Amino acid sequence: MRLLRKIGPMLRGDVRPWALVTGAGSGIGLATARGLAASGYRIVAVDRDGQALAAASLPAGCLPVQHDIADVAVDLWSLIDESVAVEVLVNNVGVMAGRSFTELPVAEAARVLHTNIVGTWAVSRAVVDRMLARGTTGSVVFNLSLHSSRVRMSPDYSASKAALLMLMREMAVELAPRGIRVNAVSPGAIDTGHGPAVDGDRHRAAVDAMIPARRLGTPQDVARVITWLCSPEAAYVTGADIPVDGGLFHYNWLHHLYGDAATERDRHQSDSPG
Repeated sequence: MRLLRKIGPMLRGDVRPWALVTGAGSGIGLATARGLAASGYRIVAVDRDGQALAAASLPAGCLPVQHDIADVAVDLWSLIDESVAVEVLVNNVGVMAGRSFTELPVAEAARVLHTNIVGTWAVSRAVVDRMLARGTTGSVVFNLSLHSSRVRMSPDYSASKAALLMLMREMAVELAPRGIRVNAVSPGAIDTGHGPAVDGDRHRAAVDAMIPARRLGTPQDVARVITWLCSPEAAYVTGADIPVDGGLFHYNWLHHLYGDAATERDRHQSDSPG
């Protein structure tokens, strides 16, 4: 569904390059759209939630497109004005059922995997094919997760992110000779405004304590790294997966049990026979 069909012809005199961001109606996607716009891109903001797109403070001159990337039968370019030549793609969409392996119906797992993997693959193929046909260089960035390699207790989500990590690497090697760079960011605990409503302050304090940087990340923290990956400063970077997590990836069971080396030492000394 095209939301603003007439806006394309109005912008044809604008020579700024285009960036397409999926899941751009809120959170990291919206922050990324704003960050890329500030660095000189015009934005195609894709989201399945038309109300979110309408309510979001999207950058001026943005093309908002209501589209569920899971609907791979829809030609993406039928929703976007033909004059739009996308040079940057940010694959930001990621859904999950939030259930364990034994709780999750296979049909629900299939829906998540289809959206996250097949839907993202379809958008990537549509954009990359256009880049190759025009003979232009470009950049693709995947928004992955620390849970592409760490247990999430949501196997549908973790498995899909692990698959996308390998897709990113495959694309990076294949497309580098054609001038298209492909990278990823892996956010840690990010405050997107959808935290637990019950006992929220205590939960946030507990999460903050686990993160070496001692705070939750923000969508802007992630968007800044994505924007850099799409910039000329990252021209020799491809196939990279950059954690944006305040050091959370390195938190482990010893930190959980003891907190720091001094506490561990004191505990062992107190447990030693007198």
